[in-house]
Formats: sequence, structure tokens, C-alpha cells
Amino acid sequence: MGYVAKKKINIYYRKSDGTYYYDKMIKGNRFCGFGYKTSKEAEEALRIDLQLIHHNKKVNISYIELTTYYEQYLKDKVKDSTSYDKMQYVHKYLDPFFKKYSLKKISIIDLELWKKNLLQQTKDLTRKHVNKIINVCKDLFLFAHQRFNYDVGFHSLTSVKDDDIIKKENIWTMQDFNMFISVIDNYKYLVLFHFMFYYGVRLGEAIGLKFKNIDFQNGSVSIVSQVVNDRRKHKAIDTTPKTKDSIRTFYIDEFTLNLIQNLYKKRQVYVFGKEDKPIARTTIRRYFNEYIEKSNVVKIRIHALRKSCSTRLYNTIKDVKSVGQLLGHSEESMTMHYIQSQREDQLKMIREMENSIQKNNKIYINLHSEK
Repeated sequence: MGYVAKKKINIYYRKSDGTYYYDKMIKGNRFCGFGYKTSKEAEEALRIDLQLIHHNKKVNISYIELTTYYEQYLKDKVKDSTSYDKMQYVHKYLDPFFKKYSLKKISIIDLELWKKNLLQQTKDLTRKHVNKIINVCKDLFLFAHQRFNYDVGFHSLTSVKDDDIIKKENIWTMQDFNMFISVIDNYKYLVLFHFMFYYGVRLGEAIGLKFKNIDFQNGSVSIVSQVVNDRRKHKAIDTTPKTKDSIRTFYIDEFTLNLIQNLYKKRQVYVFGKEDKPIARTTIRRYFNEYIEKSNVVKIRIHALRKSCSTRLYNTIKDVKSVGQLLGHSEESMTMHYIQSQREDQLKMIREMENSIQKNNKIYINLHSEK
């Protein structure tokens, strides 16, 4: 990230924005400060911090200041995509509740009130999603404890159980999806949503898919990148997939392969884009929601296409490992025997999938001729 150590102990220079910061470990706790114009300012801030630690005093900062320090901390600790995701949770689910607080006035009672409010306002979220938000909250206040010596009781904030979530996320059946595609009047979006529904790729993976990653001769697709939004730079970036297991190659049916191949134009890099520019997430979500309203199907989040795919495939082949391999959820402990039989298992799954696709659907044919 462009960090260069200076001669002064624990003082560093960051090339990306030309500022100095300090970073020091004390008894297992990490103390850091960012954004100083000179190394002398960073050194003075560190000296004051050490004095406060020595006298067991606390720096009184606002919650908003805490999130600023936390974001800088994440930039140095985790991948850009992970940092972005965590800060999205902070801004969407924590800021509205805590934005007027100072750090010293936050207690476990406030955290429990925030959690109660979260469950009331987010009934459409799954238990797993809610627990991700809670874990980000705990991580933020763990940082406050390590960095500013404030323990607001975050350890007592517990995860939620199934009974705490009243409404579960909807998924689509084949009938729901066929109703949905019947109203789509744009060939590119038809192919995009078809690909996401039948093969369970993440939205960022679909956006980042390039023609060079598709083997049209052997009928396979390789997921080697994804496109994510960089909030700091206000643009989309092409980066590595979410996890190492997300990097995968899988077979697709001939019908879907032809749908994708028909999208190709000269000098086009991204499958779902314009030449060398990927399509925007906001544009995809806007069209997705418009088509949902137009088709009058049950409303879902676009990520639920992935869950619909996994549910449908498991009900078809009853093979958790093959489904996990397709979705990029395979475990590292998978045996070599399974890896060797991967092609046969996947082809069996693809044959079942191909049989379920309405190949004679006039929508596919008509839209291709109009594109």
C-alpha cells in the first residue's frame, strides 16, 4: 500500500496520500494514528498517547472520529474489498444509531438497544447476515478498546439465533424465474440473470467475467476475478475473488454457452459490459428491481439468485460437495479422489440443469435477434 519506514521508531510514511502515521504495539494492544502532515506531528501524537496510557487516561473522541480511525486501520490490515464491505455495514447499520454519541458515553446498554433496533429494522435479513453486522460492530469496539482503552462491554453482545429472525429471505423456484425472464426486454440482462440464476455466481463475479475466461470449445467458465466498488476512489475496481476457494472453473451447458457467445462484439473484454468497461452494480440492481415489479414475482435481493441456485441444485442431485464446488464454497480438506471425479460429477449436474432450462422459450430467441 506504499508504506515506507522512517528512521524515527514507530513513525511511518504513506506514499498514497503523502502523510505520516504512527503504529506501536504495547502489551498486545495496537495503537496507531493516521493523517499527520509531518513526522514530527505524528511523533508528538504518539508521545501524548503513551502519556495517556501511562496515566491510565482515555482520549475522549466522538463515534464518527472512531469510525475514521477504524477505516484507516482496516486499510492497513485487510484487503480493499473486505475493508469496503465492513465500512458499508458501519455506515448503513451503525452510523444512524451511534452518530451523535461520544465514545465515553457508549455502554453495553446502548449496544443492546442498537441490536434490538437492528432486528426491528432488518426483518428481511437472514440470521447469517445479521450476525455479520453484529460481528462488525464488535470488531469496531474491539478496536476502540485496543486503540483508545475504552471497553464498552462489546464482549457481551451475542449473536442472534433463528428464533430471533422472524422473516427469512425469499428464494425463487423455476416457475418464479420463468415469470421474471418473461418480461425482460434486454438481451444482455436476460443472459446475465440467466447465468446468475442457473450457476449461482456472485454479482461481482458476473460483472468481472471476461470473454478470455470462457473456453467455448470445452464449454467451461473460469472465475478468476470480481469487480467491487471502491468507495474511497469512487469507482469500480477489478480484483481477486472473495476467497481462494472462489477461484474456480466449472462446466456450463451448451444452451447457456451459446447465449453468452452471442453477446460477443469486436474488442469487447467484459461479457456483461461495454468493450473494456464492466457494467455498474447500481444499473444491474435497478433493472433487476424493475423487472421484478413488472413480472409481479416475489421480491428478492439479487444475491438470492445464488441461494436459489444452490437450493435447486441440491434438490436435484443431492450432492453438497458438487454444489459447493460450483459456487466456490469447496473445502480445503476435499480429497484427491473427489478432485479426480470432479468433471464427471459436474457434467452430471450440468445435464440435469440443461434439462430444466426451457430451450424453446421464444424470449431468448426473439431478444437475440433484436439485440
